Amino acid sequence: MTSDEFLWDLPTKVLFGSGRIKKLKNEKMPGTKALLVCPAGNSLRANGSLKYISGQLEEAGVQVVLFDRVSKNPDDTLIMEAVEMVRSEGCDLVVGLGGGSVIDAAKTVAAVAPSQGGIWDYMDCTTGGKKAFEREPLPCIAIPTTSGNGSEVTSVAAVTHGETREKYDLKTGFPVMSVTDPQLMVTVSPEDTAYQGFTAFMHGVEGYISSKRTAPAQMAEIAVLGNIAQFLGTAIEDGADMDARSKLAFASTMAGMSTELGSSAGLKAMAYALSGEYPQIPYGAVLAMLSESYFKFFIDRQACDEVFMEMCMGIGVIGPESAFDFLFGLRDLKEAWGLSGLKMSDFGIEKEKFADLAKRAKTGMWYLFENGPAIMSENDIKEVYEAAYEGITYDEVEDEEEEAGYEEDDVDNVEDVSEAVTGSDKEE
Repeated sequence: MTSDEFLWDLPTKVLFGSGRIKKLKNEKMPGTKALLVCPAGNSLRANGSLKYISGQLEEAGVQVVLFDRVSKNPDDTLIMEAVEMVRSEGCDLVVGLGGGSVIDAAKTVAAVAPSQGGIWDYMDCTTGGKKAFEREPLPCIAIPTTSGNGSEVTSVAAVTHGETREKYDLKTGFPVMSVTDPQLMVTVSPEDTAYQGFTAFMHGVEGYISSKRTAPAQMAEIAVLGNIAQFLGTAIEDGADMDARSKLAFASTMAGMSTELGSSAGLKAMAYALSGEYPQIPYGAVLAMLSESYFKFFIDRQACDEVFMEMCMGIGVIGPESAFDFLFGLRDLKEAWGLSGLKMSDFGIEKEKFADLAKRAKTGMWYLFENGPAIMSENDIKEVYEAAYEGITYDEVEDEEEEAGYEEDDVDNVEDVSEAVTGSDKEE
């Protein structure tokens, strides 16, 4: 059921569109000396983005100090080095230029630097200090170069503890501005495009089945599902297709907004636990390997059949007869996006760790499991990890669908959702 109660408080100024980065210099800057947080490696130098955006900031009157060592899933130790640079250099602004990990790192730096503690002192989790920040965060500007988790418009940032490998969200506050220009994304590889697009896609799907779903969140989630289902394959095949890149960038922004207007659920907690333990694995790959077994847990229990069937229309499954058809649709999309053959064993994931990971997910982010369509015990979480490790056999799924005895007439509103997703395209 969609709640008719919600809080709409999204203060980030969003500059969106192809070529929009060229107007950054015309914006009133909230600071005069910025730490520019970037990914490790040479990609932004090679494609000219780093030089160009540094120039835009300087033309706007902002001195730039560079921190270009952020890895995928950065830990608190690395991010604290950037915090100390802000403190020592006297920066009054933080700019994140990169993917979700970079923007999360930039938001964390902006939140922690003005206060006196370390990151985990302010983390609201079982091992965190749960302290309030002593001072207001520095302003942060987010410039995404990927279409993934929508961090440019959210108030939290994922951080991994360097020693314990716990990965949780820090409440950082929102960026004051985001500049989302699809032209910055054309050099992303097909593989990374698939991983990042799937991350945004899962934001939309998980938010849609959440018990905390709100009407505006559903509006955003429908946009996420429709745009990614239609355009991710095109962007994987031709990264320079600006229409596809623009649609994915929009979907990523909507994915971030949906988590603020609604909520994630247990899939995020499970993915965080796995990603923290194995930080070298792209987050989108983690989600791809977990997703089918996670959703099947709820479909087996008929926890929200109507919701899964509504989503079928959003991902291109015409005339769904049961909630299991969502799994078939998800399988087909993953295959089209080159994500169907991912195996946990190929990434070095050890199934002997699943019990510990289930405990970490459940105890550290228990509140997300409360948002799911059915209760998941710690043992249920472990079994979903195990099922994901083994992979789903779809002959068995078809047998389960027949045994369940679903009827298409049991579901309402599917046609309405189809029209909302396809919009004017349907009329054409």
